[in-house]
Amino acid sequence: MLENFHNRILQKGISMIECLISISVLFILLVISTPSLTGNLARQHQQEFVVLLRRQLQMARVHAIMQATSVILCHSRDQRHCAADAQWQQGWIIFADQNHNFQRDSGEPLIAEQQRFTHLDKVLFRAFGHRQLVQFEQRGYAYSNGSFIVCSGGSVQTSQKIIISMTGRIRVNMRLTEKEKALCRA
Repeated sequence: MLENFHNRILQKGISMIECLISISVLFILLVISTPSLTGNLARQHQQEFVVLLRRQLQMARVHAIMQATSVILCHSRDQRHCAADAQWQQGWIIFADQNHNFQRDSGEPLIAEQQRFTHLDKVLFRAFGHRQLVQFEQRGYAYSNGSFIVCSGGSVQTSQKIIISMTGRIRVNMRLTEKEKALCRA
C-alpha cells in the first residue's frame, strides 16, 4: 500500500485524455471569441478612417482660412487629380483650387493626399447638387452641406456619419437615417 502511494506521488505527467480535453476546451474558447475579435477589428478600422477623414477635413478648412483661398477635398485614384468615378476608400487629395474650376491643375499646390484605405466596405458622400467633393472657401465656410457615410463590418449599427455644415463645422454622428442604412446595405 505504501508502494502505491509512492508511485502516485512520483508520477509527473498528464494522460492523453486530459491533454485532449484541455486542447478541446481551448479550441472551443478560440472559436467562440474569433467573431468578436473580427467585429472589434472592423470597428477599429472604421474608427481610424473616421478620425483620419475628420482631421483632414479640419486641416483643409484651416488651410482655406490661413491662405485665404478655396480648398478642395476630392476622391482620387492616383493621388494627383480628382476622379469622378473613384470611391472615397480609394484615397483622396486636398489642394488649393486657385482658379476655382474644381480640378487640380498644374501649379496648384497639393496640401495633402491619402492613399487607398482597404479595410472598409463602403464610404459614401452625399451633398447638395450631387457634387462629389468638399470645398472650403476663404472664410472656412463649406460650399454646401454634406455628409460622409462610413459603412463597415457588414453591420449598419456600427456605421458612422461625418457631417459638414455650411459654416464649416465638422461633426461625427452615430445615428443614420433609414435611407442611409439602406445605402450601407446595398
